[in-house]
Amino acid sequence: MFEITKVSPDEVSGYSHLYYCGWSEEELKNYEMDCQTIFLGTIKDAIFKIVMNDTEVYHIVFRAGESLRSQVRWIFETSQSTLVVHVNGNIYRFHLLHRQYLDSHCYAKVLFDNTSNMQNLSPFLLSEVSPDEKMMVVIDTEGVAVLNWEKVLWKRSLEWAYADYVRIREVSNSSVVIFCNPPDENKKQMAFDIFTGIRMISNVR
Repeated sequence: MFEITKVSPDEVSGYSHLYYCGWSEEELKNYEMDCQTIFLGTIKDAIFKIVMNDTEVYHIVFRAGESLRSQVRWIFETSQSTLVVHVNGNIYRFHLLHRQYLDSHCYAKVLFDNTSNMQNLSPFLLSEVSPDEKMMVVIDTEGVAVLNWEKVLWKRSLEWAYADYVRIREVSNSSVVIFCNPPDENKKQMAFDIFTGIRMISNVR
């Protein structure tokens, strides 16, 4: 029913219906006045082309956050027509059928030190997506978490996450492997069940 593709500004037709996530109406007006053309974000932002039923086409522009790591990752829940996008530290939910931005605070209170402002995210925020594109693994300043289209499924604290010593090594449809390389300590590899967060293995190297 939906075809989802990340595209460049050059691939956006001037006749396309555009939807924006992350900007206020006032900001969008100011941008369009400054550039005197259709605003398609900056080089850090992400544009997605959505094709519905092979005929209807529109684009969504997602505003990038302030993460030090440039990343664009997304998951899509077909049964809910909901796209979840992580763009450089900002996480958004968008209902493709209704063409409507959905509140993303269902993640904020768990992922980002209980902040209610989705613009104040971890500067080290990292993410990877499961092969079936149903779940997203996230590293923030507190540890590792897994989220789906509607909530954070679980979160585990990791001591060195705040200092950017934690990495996502591997994600499958059943498990998450995390690698920790803290200074002056042994390297650690940990695996968790992707649905429950239950620890599966721990190898110290």
